Amino acid sequence: MIAAHLAVFGIWRINEPLATRHFSTSFASFFHQRLFHTAITSVFSHKDFLHLGFNTMALASISPNLIYVVGERSFATFYLAAGFISSV
Repeated sequence: MIAAHLAVFGIWRINEPLATRHFSTSFASFFHQRLFHTAITSVFSHKDFLHLGFNTMALASISPNLIYVVGERSFATFYLAAGFISSV
């Protein structure tokens, strides 16, 4: 997951218009433009380095224990579901 965060951060640096369209979500993009994938892709989106740094640090410190307790698949499902719900 951290690799996905870093890859999307790189996309923001290389092509901001593309990143804005496909890695950020809003009411208009989701409901009017029907860019439904943004509800998931925005989970991995960090436009600035500080945002990326703090979220990566939190993910790296918390996820190993959660994965140990609930397993990789359950953790990934919860992570993506929480991101989806927070996007819509």
